Amino acid sequence: MPLARLRKLYSAARHVPPRALALRLRREARQRWLCRRGHAIRLDTPLPDGARIAARMLKPDMAAFGAKTRALVASMFAYDRTKDALIFVLSGDVASLADMEAVPWTRTEAIAASDVNRCFFMSFVEQASLLEGPAHEDLVRLDTYVSVLGRVAPLGGRRLPIPWQPLPVARRLVNLVAGLALIVGRDPSLASRPEALRLLGHVALLRGLLRQIREDDLGYNHFATELFAQCVADSVFGDAGALKHHAREFVAAMETQVGPDGLQLERSATYQCHLLGHLDALIAGRLLPDAEHAAIVDLAARMRAALRLMTHPDGGIAVFNDAAVGDGPSPLALGTSGTGIADGVLLLADAGYARLQHGDFSAIFDAGPCGPDDNPGHAHADFLSFELDVAGTRLFVDPGVASYKGGRERDACRSAASHNGPTFAGLEPIEFLGAFRVGKRGRGRFLTGGDATALAGIVSGVGGTQDGFAEASGHVARWLGLAPSGTLILADAWQGLPERAATSTFLVDARHWRVSGEEEGHIVLTSAEGREVALSALVGKLTVESGASFHLFGPKIAFPAVRITLGPATGGNERAAVLEIRANGQPSAAGLDLADRLARTLQATFAR
Repeated sequence: MPLARLRKLYSAARHVPPRALALRLRREARQRWLCRRGHAIRLDTPLPDGARIAARMLKPDMAAFGAKTRALVASMFAYDRTKDALIFVLSGDVASLADMEAVPWTRTEAIAASDVNRCFFMSFVEQASLLEGPAHEDLVRLDTYVSVLGRVAPLGGRRLPIPWQPLPVARRLVNLVAGLALIVGRDPSLASRPEALRLLGHVALLRGLLRQIREDDLGYNHFATELFAQCVADSVFGDAGALKHHAREFVAAMETQVGPDGLQLERSATYQCHLLGHLDALIAGRLLPDAEHAAIVDLAARMRAALRLMTHPDGGIAVFNDAAVGDGPSPLALGTSGTGIADGVLLLADAGYARLQHGDFSAIFDAGPCGPDDNPGHAHADFLSFELDVAGTRLFVDPGVASYKGGRERDACRSAASHNGPTFAGLEPIEFLGAFRVGKRGRGRFLTGGDATALAGIVSGVGGTQDGFAEASGHVARWLGLAPSGTLILADAWQGLPERAATSTFLVDARHWRVSGEEEGHIVLTSAEGREVALSALVGKLTVESGASFHLFGPKIAFPAVRITLGPATGGNERAAVLEIRANGQPSAAGLDLADRLARTLQATFAR
């Protein structure tokens, strides 16, 4: 192995606790054993005492759990009964039984990078709780789908196919339990039908697999989801001892990965939504023992408050790190929204996010680390980036997630060059290794103390800096604030590396906005409703070109975008750019004197 590769692997592994490395080795050994023995495991064996367990599905707590699960799933997906197909609501993508049969499940490398995410959702059997036709017909459909999945994606081979990896195993277990509870709730006589008993047998198999391959080593959202599934399975099978144990583990795992400000430490609003959905489903069914139930009620309240600040007025989440609008329960389904937030700057200080709200402007700004040091697998180099919503329509968007499969597409969508934070051409503040490993990584932080006071004295707002270019002797900082008239002011500063271009590149959602005017240093954007937003480079220059974003449901669907690049007007070791953003015909309120003072004050932060 080349020395450069070894160095990168060491830089990734040195952040991982030895216990996690040992647990990873144990899990991989168990997965290899399953691959060798998988052909001998029956996937359709009914439970001997299935009728007794099926009767458990008729209890009110399981009905409430099923109903809450359906509400959460319905905010992401719809089910087309005529085509027997799952519809991805926001992207319009479709996953039918025929689509599932066409996937090369046993050759993961043959699955297109853009289709990996859809394959995961197919293996989750998300439609289980959405079936609302004749109860017996729905039961048969669900049984058929699971049987076909087992046939086209057999357990075994060189590596576990996607449907038999830990996360799909957990998600499928939860969805099947919810779907069965709803079906037998409509017709209790179906609880003893062969199809119901086979499905319960499959749930039992999934439960057994989780005991062997649960991702204790990864922690975070995967670990919590798998513990959630174990709690659900323990409730179904009436195993009070196992439920008590797994409930304690689940609460501990959640409390460990949710910061004091209520945001999950992977810093992705998508995983915030998924994990909050787990809490809400458990709370609705009151499935956990009393002490753990009380703990998750409190935790859900904190997470919901944090999610509100990460939700735009258009109802969708901010798309930092591995995240996508629609790739998780919607904030509305989770009982919150991004509207009605008071003007001002609100911080999720522990996570490193800020929300700047004023009039029609709603900006969400990232000034935190890329993720948890021991597992930043979902990190993007979006340091100092911000997303902007104007009067309920998203203007500046994140590039999103082009792929979860390692390769050019994933590297590009995670790069600093694809995000709108200030950067240097050809340099990256994070060293990405494959799909989910990170070697060297920078860290963002808020500007505080005297720096923040001096900047706020010119333009009230929030700012940050990040050290990902420091090894190459480069430094960047950003300030985002409001002029007295309410126009939005952005200032970027770069220090060092005069031989490299200094840029900040913004993606504008071209489905909702078009460039209606352009002259040197000025761009006018017009929405489909006729609303205008003017961008003026008070210091620096602007250029426009075409681009793309995957911010809606991530991989598979690329949406058109306009790329607007802001850069300094001159070269040198100290460079800056200042952009004014005006909406609704606001007059320019930030003169060149204010812009120059802001730029000089931001550059002065590098000296401290």
